[in-house]
Amino acid sequence: MDLILTDIAMPAVDGLELTRRLKKDARWSDVPVIVLTGLAGKTQCLDALNAELTMLRERAELALRDTTVKLEASRLLMPADERQSEHSGS
Repeated sequence: MDLILTDIAMPAVDGLELTRRLKKDARWSDVPVIVLTGLAGKTQCLDALNAELTMLRERAELALRDTTVKLEASRLLMPADERQSEHSGS
């Protein structure tokens, strides 16, 4: 799937909640989502921006954790003498 197009105003789950759920699911997390609305209120626009910022922050935190784990794993695989020189600063 190349793109998901949804509306904010839906009966069971609104478009923002749908987007949150999709972005948390690895199968859909990389698919761009466009959320449309006939609601032009300031509150709805701010809610949409806030939802996107929250998702971006969560993805950045996951990427940082993944990078940290990879760095720690690579240090564990490093020969002991290299780890020692890394700690001593030489």
